[in-house]
Amino acid sequence: MIETRQQGDIAILELAHGKVNALDVEFTTALADAVETAGNSDAAAVVLTGRGGAFSAGVDLKRLVSEDADYADRLIDALDRAFEAVFCCPKPTVAALNGHAIAGGMVIACACDLRVMAAGKGRLGVPEIAAGVPFPWLALAITQSAVSPAQLPQLVALGETFDAEESLRRDFVQALVPAEELLPRAVGFAERLATNASPGFDLQRQQIRGPIMADERRAAHDVQVRAVWREASTRERVQHYLDSLGKRS
Repeated sequence: MIETRQQGDIAILELAHGKVNALDVEFTTALADAVETAGNSDAAAVVLTGRGGAFSAGVDLKRLVSEDADYADRLIDALDRAFEAVFCCPKPTVAALNGHAIAGGMVIACACDLRVMAAGKGRLGVPEIAAGVPFPWLALAITQSAVSPAQLPQLVALGETFDAEESLRRDFVQALVPAEELLPRAVGFAERLATNASPGFDLQRQQIRGPIMADERRAAHDVQVRAVWREASTRERVQHYLDSLGKRS
């Protein structure tokens, strides 16, 4: 599910799960495990990338629809753990976006320190509202930390997705490169970040991320989120969304 290799001092974690690296309980748990292991290793920095045409297309909505309410609870737990593992990784992190980074896939990318994207057909966005499921607290907070307030209405409220060129223009990513240059450029960014990895760098990251992780509103918000995700009507809305995607293709 997660293939890990070392390139010099940089740990490269490649997401490899189905056609689009859709996030289910097992895959998301494996991602959290791999990031935590890399964060506690002697690697100087971590690069996350995907295999195939997608970094991650987000939650496996087909499975969410087919499973029961308890699965929704387990999925939220797994997603929260994975998002936190990346966001709070003790090593600098770079997302090498080889293709689509949608919904939870974009959240994982936003949790990294920097994002590099391959030019092509990949799109970025967080269309949770269109799919009928609300953001867990940490997912939305991570997105807000990486995106300017001016971009949030179209991104979050309207659930729009954006191609690679538009994503660069909107500062969702820091660089857009030919596909064959994606990993070398991401590793280069990771190496540069690693040279800044010092007590000062850590304190700077804590200043940004500490308040998000300590926010007392998170627990109360997520109680409501879990209630919505567990409802049969939510699975019906998600199925309607999936049906609408099929009609567009």
